[in-house]
Amino acid sequence: MIGILTFHHVYNYGALLQAYGLQKYLESVGVSSIIADVRPFHREPPGVAHPKITLRYINKGLKFLGLKKPSIKERLFDDFRNNQLYVSEQAPSLDVFLNHNKDVSGLIVGSDQVWGAKFGKAALNVYFCKGVDNGISRVSYAACIGSTKTRESDILPFVDDLNAFKAVGVRDEFSKDLITNIYSGNVSRVVDPTLLIDWSDIAEKVDIDLPGDFAFYYGRSPAGDEIVKSLKEKKGLNVVSVGMENDRPFDMSDFHLNDAGPLEWLAAMKKSSFVVTTSFHGLMLALSLKKPVLATPVSALAAERISDAAAWFGATEVVLSQKIENSDLDVDRLLNNINWDVVYKNIEEKVRLSKHFLDGALHR
Repeated sequence: MIGILTFHHVYNYGALLQAYGLQKYLESVGVSSIIADVRPFHREPPGVAHPKITLRYINKGLKFLGLKKPSIKERLFDDFRNNQLYVSEQAPSLDVFLNHNKDVSGLIVGSDQVWGAKFGKAALNVYFCKGVDNGISRVSYAACIGSTKTRESDILPFVDDLNAFKAVGVRDEFSKDLITNIYSGNVSRVVDPTLLIDWSDIAEKVDIDLPGDFAFYYGRSPAGDEIVKSLKEKKGLNVVSVGMENDRPFDMSDFHLNDAGPLEWLAAMKKSSFVVTTSFHGLMLALSLKKPVLATPVSALAAERISDAAAWFGATEVVLSQKIENSDLDVDRLLNNINWDVVYKNIEEKVRLSKHFLDGALHR
């Protein structure tokens, strides 16, 4: 049995879907796995487009006092976690998880920003497997340091723990550059787990009523707003939107999925004709489903991860800056600048090599 250490406990579409992707891939190659329910940091469930941050904290207080029930969205996330993932009982530490799961002989750390300094020392202790017995093998798969703001000095306290990993696979070039400097072995770059499996079957099982031919808009940005307006006005597409964190609803949406869980989110993307997103995992899932996609990151840090992945796949043109005027926007021209056949072939080859890395690491 392999234990997985990842960001499974947050209310974030990409976090849960990448965990599902990794676990399903392992199952497909005959490897049993369990996600270790160790939570070294807490992240509040996002409010649904709260216009004021104070309202979010009022709701947080009401939930703490038992006066406010979880939202539909939270329940759908919890249902996905409970029914689609194989997760252990919650444990206060990695040691307790391992003591309660004696059949776990190895750990996979990743994917996601598990080696990001912003989550604090307690999280890094867990995700670098500090203090884990040498009899437990350790592998990282698509681990990420979060951004270039994570420094070598943030990771150096864990260098001995890192060097106990028998194989290290990271998700980004900037992660590879930093980890290569301190890891004694080879560092491989691998694809995000959302690209390891075919999502068609599970996406098509979800019954969701959506308005005709539509663009799927996940997350909001000034550039994204302009692109979606253009798709609506010039191409006649409806707009289905889902906010990230505390995004306000997009005024021109024909349907705003306030209460979408991971399966509903995935099904909406699968049914869409076009994807516009500010999200790394929004881009990964769109590429996996072979949807025309444009990415409009809202910050320099988000742009690092998104631009890095797009460049690796030969799709730098899918990432747009924030400065776009609707009157000058020609979406067809933007998409025609991308050689999608080459992009998909690049992804296919990188998926093959990533599976080879993971299969070899697990049987080393």
